[in-house]
Amino acid sequence: MKLLSKRKLLRVLQYLPIAIILVFNATEKKGFLLYNNKLVEGANLLGPKISYFRVIDGWDWVIGTGFHTNRVLTFIKEKEKMLVAQGDEDLLKLLGLTLPFSLILMFLTVIVGRRVYRHFVTLEGQVIDDFERLKLSRNEMQYMAKYDQLTDLPNRMQLTENIEKLIALSKLQNKKAAVVFVDLDDFKHINDQYGHAAGDQLLRQIGQRFEGILSNYDCVSRFGGDEFIFCFSMLDNQEGAKCKVRQIQTLFMSPFLLGGVAVVTKCSIGVSIYPDHGANSEELISKADIVLYKSKEQRKGDVMFYNADINQQVQYNTLLENQLNRAVKRNEINVVYQPQINTETQEIESVEALCRWYNPELGIVSPLEFIPVAERIGVIHDIGDYVFHLACRDTLALMPNGKNAIGVSINISPKQLARIDFEQRVMSIVQRSGIDVERVTLEITENIFIDDLATVSPVLQRLRAQGFGISLDDFCTGYSSLNYLNNLPISEIKIDRSFVDKLLNNKQSDTLVKAIIAIGSSCHMKVVAEGVETLEQHEKLKEYSCDLLQGYYFDKPLNIDDLIARYAEKKEEISH
Repeated sequence: MKLLSKRKLLRVLQYLPIAIILVFNATEKKGFLLYNNKLVEGANLLGPKISYFRVIDGWDWVIGTGFHTNRVLTFIKEKEKMLVAQGDEDLLKLLGLTLPFSLILMFLTVIVGRRVYRHFVTLEGQVIDDFERLKLSRNEMQYMAKYDQLTDLPNRMQLTENIEKLIALSKLQNKKAAVVFVDLDDFKHINDQYGHAAGDQLLRQIGQRFEGILSNYDCVSRFGGDEFIFCFSMLDNQEGAKCKVRQIQTLFMSPFLLGGVAVVTKCSIGVSIYPDHGANSEELISKADIVLYKSKEQRKGDVMFYNADINQQVQYNTLLENQLNRAVKRNEINVVYQPQINTETQEIESVEALCRWYNPELGIVSPLEFIPVAERIGVIHDIGDYVFHLACRDTLALMPNGKNAIGVSINISPKQLARIDFEQRVMSIVQRSGIDVERVTLEITENIFIDDLATVSPVLQRLRAQGFGISLDDFCTGYSSLNYLNNLPISEIKIDRSFVDKLLNNKQSDTLVKAIIAIGSSCHMKVVAEGVETLEQHEKLKEYSCDLLQGYYFDKPLNIDDLIARYAEKKEEISH
């Protein structure tokens, strides 16, 4: 069957214009591929032909097809031409579409580029401006760090540097230098009277005048507030420094015009000399500051040069401060009591508690000396509480509470009275000690009221309402004594010892003492005379009806043991 099929196939292939036949096994390939490179007649234009046959099993069919290569090549060429033409056409269309967009894009790019450039130029300018402002700010900050904004003078930071340079210059030339510390007198009153703007204006004018007297070897700085510091270098001796100081004082002879008002002010001056008083700016400024405030204590408007005596006093004050800080803890503070005698009965009616301090290094230190120091360094509260406690305890030991019991008068510092919790502190001490509050009199001086009467007055009113007595010490030695009597709850006034001392030989003192006693009597206040030392003074004061007398004529200040021993009879009489 397979053989017949092959014969039939051969007969069919005889009619095909193919010269070469490639026969594949039907069982293997299932078809025949014929290729003839010889062209039959009439077929030269068509070119070679490629044919394909396939035998269909089961049907005894052979299916075939073929094509001429020339036609394919021709078709490909035509398609190629068509594609080239289509490509050219598409290219032209693409160019026609993209060219406008390209031009628009280019135009936009140019515009954006110009804007970016302008922005960059602007930003660059801003950066440069910011940099310049930073440089300016840095310079301003450096200036502010070294110069005073109000007066444009060098400030404290620059001062040290300037003084060190001038000291080095003087040292190189074997010369002296003077540090002059200047403090305006009563500057606060100028601020209060004319306002802070006028005070600032005054400082500016003073700074301008100060700069006018400087040479190439001098400097001036605002140290702070109303304080200025000069440094004059290349001086031959201390006389040269005195000449410079006189120039400073001359500047204050002409009034200062503040808002159309002529104001005259003065200054206090302290001076230290290089190398006599110090080798660097810190030492010289410190010592000039010390003598400045020594000068102000003695008299405002004076000049003081640092010297050995002041140095010794400063060392003593330093030692005093150090020892005073530990005096209470070491039990170095004690209290003595001076009796106050009733002029009618000639018996003790009260005692004044007086503070005493004995230090192993300093010896006996007067209250006039250590109390101001205690107020300045802040230990007055501890000392005051300690003394108040001892006075209450000892007075109760002297005599128990009861009718006509001996009272105690305790001095109160202005610093104590100004403390917010002063009332609570004294009431707490009185309650702990057990003494009747009516036996305790708080003794105050007139200088308490000078600056802060409005604050102190309510405190005294409350203390008086609780039963404390209020004694006004050194009456008529201040400025507004009568006004205080009219506005404050005073229960007792004390005649200062300076009046009592001149009572017998000075008509004015005699008249004043009588007037004080009369005022006390009319205001229903006790009057106590201090410093009674003679029988004549005693008799005169008794004649004038002074209530209580206190002084060495009756007794010196006694410690509690001597006081109890001396006045035991009075104690027993009250007890019975």
